[in-house]
Amino acid sequence: MLEEVGPAKLSLRAVSARIGVSPAAAYHHFDSRASLLGHLAAQGFRELAVAVEERAATAAPGSLLREAALAYFRFACRNPCLYQLMFGPEFIGDESAVGLADARTRSFTLVQAVIAKDSGLEPGSGGARSAALAGWVLGHGLASLTIQGRLERPEGLTDDQLVDRALQGFAILFGSSGVSGPA
Repeated sequence: MLEEVGPAKLSLRAVSARIGVSPAAAYHHFDSRASLLGHLAAQGFRELAVAVEERAATAAPGSLLREAALAYFRFACRNPCLYQLMFGPEFIGDESAVGLADARTRSFTLVQAVIAKDSGLEPGSGGARSAALAGWVLGHGLASLTIQGRLERPEGLTDDQLVDRALQGFAILFGSSGVSGPA
């Protein structure tokens, strides 16, 4: 339902009507619309983590980052409203949504672990955290630009090819940036 109406129009009343219960019944599970949206965003982060984990688990050596980036991109493109809710302004500075902070942290920690493993960095190190931040920025930027229709994508370019181009571009950029490590 979220993908049909978007987060701005999703209400407890509409959800109740869709599933065939009274509006009061929904309030037994969620005390407000914000609570419902927070639950959905947390669930989105959990589903994103599963998608990345599953893809990474079958990745060939040396392709772990690529497979994780592709899973991230595909998740976002298949769930655009959920993805936008997960990263939208509704929860900036508000960690009251049950499970949202933990789910978000788990997703970032997973990205960090994938990048550390693929690049030979020590998990939890400053380098792994910096690389995970860069990886998250790449994945989020590519997904957001695509979802919002702001990225000119050549006709016939597959998801795999688009992700490969973005990763190659980052490799070129970082290879020539002159930056040697975390500040």
